[in-house]
Amino acid sequence: MVRVVKSLLCAISLLFFFCSSYGQERIKGFNVIELGVSDVKWVYLKFKSDVSNIDHGTDDIQIERTSVPSIARVRSRVPRFVETHITFITKDGEVHTFHVHYEQNPSVVAANVRGKSLDEEDVIRPLRVELSDDRTSHITFPHKVVDMSVGCDSAIVDRVPNTDNMVMAKCYPYDTKLFKETSLTVVTEDRNIYAFDVVYKEVPEVLNFSVDDADKKGAVFSVINVNETDMRALGELVISKGNQMNRGIMDGKMTFALQGIFIKDDVAMFHLAVANSSQIDYDIDFIKCYITNRKNLKKQAMQIDDITPLFEYVQNERNLYVPANSTYHTVLFFKRFTIPDKHNLFFEVFEKNGGRHLQFTISNHDLLSAKVLK
Repeated sequence: MVRVVKSLLCAISLLFFFCSSYGQERIKGFNVIELGVSDVKWVYLKFKSDVSNIDHGTDDIQIERTSVPSIARVRSRVPRFVETHITFITKDGEVHTFHVHYEQNPSVVAANVRGKSLDEEDVIRPLRVELSDDRTSHITFPHKVVDMSVGCDSAIVDRVPNTDNMVMAKCYPYDTKLFKETSLTVVTEDRNIYAFDVVYKEVPEVLNFSVDDADKKGAVFSVINVNETDMRALGELVISKGNQMNRGIMDGKMTFALQGIFIKDDVAMFHLAVANSSQIDYDIDFIKCYITNRKNLKKQAMQIDDITPLFEYVQNERNLYVPANSTYHTVLFFKRFTIPDKHNLFFEVFEKNGGRHLQFTISNHDLLSAKVLK
């Protein structure tokens, strides 16, 4: 009888604790769910209601809230840890408790938490994506991106400048033999979670893709009125027009030239070509564009204003190098702009692991000679 009374008092005390701690929230029940977490992948959990409180039993577990109040992410800080519990309390009064253990490659990397277990229909299965350390991949989503992460420093991810629903990702440039498979997770403003398993490949089969094949509109750019599909078609059209102007530089057996400037609505397009007349392949590291004052070039440190393309169309995007005796074509897309007085627009191309860097400039007079595409 005494043992029963003690058990009853304990239960009453626990109930009083939760009620006093969370005010008017009504605690409806305790769900214990098995969950494997890793130190190289985030696990995303989406609840039916916003998360109001999180509690975990060890500092070996890292838990973060996301930009969406009903979604949280969990991972391990260490390769191994003692099994523990995590409890989430949501604003609808639900209590969700997870029994957490270590899994290097978790069977679940994203899930909708709707009941006392994670059923098959609750699990968000990841897509496999190949990333390279010297080629940037672009992923387009059907809605605005509000949160993104990678599971460890094997990869990096960021939003594409001036876009709402496109991210760029690549592997971190270090010894690829030490690469750890990791996760890339994106949350969009409609509260959908997109999960990816990231693996390394020197030359990915696909660099740019959309996660929703049913959505044909492509990227929604926040500052211009065309989308990715439009720009691919425009890029092909611009290249097909051939060499329309004579601006560039020849150095040895390399030529870096601007072959045309075109305007359509509020978009400016620059057709650049890199011609390699040598017997040694030219591996492009990156192309840089910036505006600076002509008078400051030799007198003092320059104030350089980098300008980032909204989109880059490459005629053969799987070959980011210029083989011997061949020419590489790309079209850079910008929101239409002009060059300030006494300033120049610089174009530079850098050779990866080499010294054949090429640079030339154009003036506002050149820019104003752009041709209109109809």
